[in-house]
Amino acid sequence: MYSLVIKDILVQKRTVLISLLYIIFLAFMLQSLKEGIYPVTISGICYILVATACAQDEKNKADVMLNSLPIKRSTIVGAKYVLAIVIFAIGTVAYLAIMQAMKFIGLPLQVYPITLANCLGTLLAISLLNGIYLPIYFKLGYIKSRFINLILFFSLFAGISSIATLLGDSDGLPNLISFVNSYSELQIAIMIVMLTLAILALSYTVSLKVYNSREF
Repeated sequence: MYSLVIKDILVQKRTVLISLLYIIFLAFMLQSLKEGIYPVTISGICYILVATACAQDEKNKADVMLNSLPIKRSTIVGAKYVLAIVIFAIGTVAYLAIMQAMKFIGLPLQVYPITLANCLGTLLAISLLNGIYLPIYFKLGYIKSRFINLILFFSLFAGISSIATLLGDSDGLPNLISFVNSYSELQIAIMIVMLTLAILALSYTVSLKVYNSREF
């Protein structure tokens, strides 16, 4: 699985480098989001790189080659989920390094620290996004799933915005804040991690079942 993840990163070296510029660009453009810069930036990078890895696999007919080798299909499927987590980790380290470098240079840029809350929130968003997309990709392939993926991507962010608006216009937000405040930060972190793992486990199970039914 390690080799498959490295393969997915190496086949898109140019896109990875462009993603670093993407971090700088969004850091300037999204200053009004404050602490929201990090989750938006890293979620976007993860979306781009996972989708590009899937596109490269389809372009190079990687599934035909991989299934001719003694590699379990569970490993092929699992590698895409691990890739998303690896990109999240690399993107977070790159974000921190770039922000500190820009602060050191003295650019007119407000740098906001990464908190445990927005780090786990970003991981949950990435897991939800890929948890929905990857079963569709393994069922339909990249080309056929591309438009569905775009709809899901924008629907997810539109849905989050709508939910936030609804909460703000009702008693939902105070109730949500009261609910969150009733638990310690550690308890909330554990709940987010468990929810993330549950989403990934369910999505992986569906993807593997779909992929096992395909012929190459």
